Amino acid sequence: MKKHLAIYAFILAWAILWAGLAWGNEPEPQDFPYLKERVPWIALPNEAFVHGDVGLYFMTGGIGDSDYESFLKAMEAFQWRFQIKKVRIILNSAGGQVSAGFAIADAILEAQTQGMTFEIRGYGVVGSAAVVIFAAGSLGQRYLSPLALVFLHEFSLAKFLDISNTTKQRREAEFLEMRENLYRQIIISRSKLTANQLR
Repeated sequence: MKKHLAIYAFILAWAILWAGLAWGNEPEPQDFPYLKERVPWIALPNEAFVHGDVGLYFMTGGIGDSDYESFLKAMEAFQWRFQIKKVRIILNSAGGQVSAGFAIADAILEAQTQGMTFEIRGYGVVGSAAVVIFAAGSLGQRYLSPLALVFLHEFSLAKFLDISNTTKQRREAEFLEMRENLYRQIIISRSKLTANQLR
């Protein structure tokens, strides 16, 4: 019996070792054919690539503070390390934190004043905070796929177990209205939409 257990243990150990070696010897997955060079900077997010003289940035999923930080790191690398003047953003997001969306849009608009061009391609869903990012793209360089869903909505505050009074609620409503007006102004100033169309 002990001899059989030793044989089984040996076979199992050999199988695990062989499986590990076989798995470890698999070839590296190939990058997309249109991506010549991954940005060789450890601090850069996985969503950023360099293709010739164009920076490529994938912005998918929810938008949050960490996305803003990743975006700034990528823009710094594109601008200063690679001297890139054109960035193509692939956008597929239903939105997220409004403040992060506005911050990314601000960074895009500021970089345009320094001579950079931002081509933004919307696929899948471009909603909420992502709409502001889309609108911030360079004029004539914003594209939506025919199947892309674009949506805007009223601002809302999500709070858990909040005790409030009328003064606080009034201030919050004023804040929401101010942010919503800014949201609409950005969309109107960077598109052919009118205020009535955004209601």
